[in-house]
Amino acid sequence: MPEEDFQIQDEPAPVPVPVGFVLLAPGTIASDFSLQSLSKALGEAQNEFDDAVKSAVNTYGGWKYTPLKAIVDAVRPSITKYHLTILQFPVTNLEEKTITIYTRLSHWDSGEWMQNALEVPGELALGKDGAPKFNQQTIGGSQTYAQKYAYKAIAGIPDGEEMIDSTDEKGDLPSRKKSEQPAPRPTTTQQSGQQAHQRQETAPAAAQPQVGQCKFIPPNGLTTVIKATKEIIPIPARAATDTLPAMKGVRARLIVTFLGTHSGCEEASCFDTKLWPVLKDSVGLECHLQIAEKDSGGKHYINIEDVIYRDGQEVTFTAEGQMLLDGQPPE
Repeated sequence: MPEEDFQIQDEPAPVPVPVGFVLLAPGTIASDFSLQSLSKALGEAQNEFDDAVKSAVNTYGGWKYTPLKAIVDAVRPSITKYHLTILQFPVTNLEEKTITIYTRLSHWDSGEWMQNALEVPGELALGKDGAPKFNQQTIGGSQTYAQKYAYKAIAGIPDGEEMIDSTDEKGDLPSRKKSEQPAPRPTTTQQSGQQAHQRQETAPAAAQPQVGQCKFIPPNGLTTVIKATKEIIPIPARAATDTLPAMKGVRARLIVTFLGTHSGCEEASCFDTKLWPVLKDSVGLECHLQIAEKDSGGKHYINIEDVIYRDGQEVTFTAEGQMLLDGQPPE
């Protein structure tokens, strides 16, 4: 047999797969800027999304929320129908104590994709002592938290809930017992101060909140009992005179004192006047707040940007500014 019959033919070299990407925003990359086929497929899928039911109950705050599985189950049929896939990859930084979820949305037919990175703290204050912990439990809780919100964001799923805190059985942040509820809420702002004082005197010992009950829920949630409120009236700026120095203007704000401390602070400011009535009416009650924090002049400041839950009831507002509790006007 001729020698050339035994020669092994070289296989053709594989075609290199392009690895380039474009930057859509900090932390968000994509295969190209237009994403024409992906955007069309996602838009058609979004038009067929089912509503995700708030099927789980937060055992600490008492409110309902939508678990990650319910969200995935509600949108997966239409996502798959239009040839889309959502993949998520967790990465833990042991030195920085953070968890980053990389979420990629891919279109099967065109090969177009976009990817986002969501980084959250992996160190959480758990347990009775409230000491920061960084272990498998906190890593798992933060990972589930990030997965949920990253999935919602890349799929374009709107939702009104602000936090996730499932039960131990579902493997998310550990469940905690909700404290006994205080007496019924006052019906008018004028009565709130007097009735809140009465609640403190007449409530059973088991219902009295304890100092140090502020609980921070990443990324910007704070659960606390409101101890007191104080309204600061505005003062206009004043130019210097022959006898008085110049004075800066003072913005109107509400000072809210917590029962406990967060980041070394026991009070926060609120500049949104729409929230003042609900905050004034919540003295002695447990609220879940959305906050913003900053450091200035060597001090740490907390600003209340929203009231999400009050006494276990979801707080919303109508277009006219009327407050609703679980969708209904307060009694």
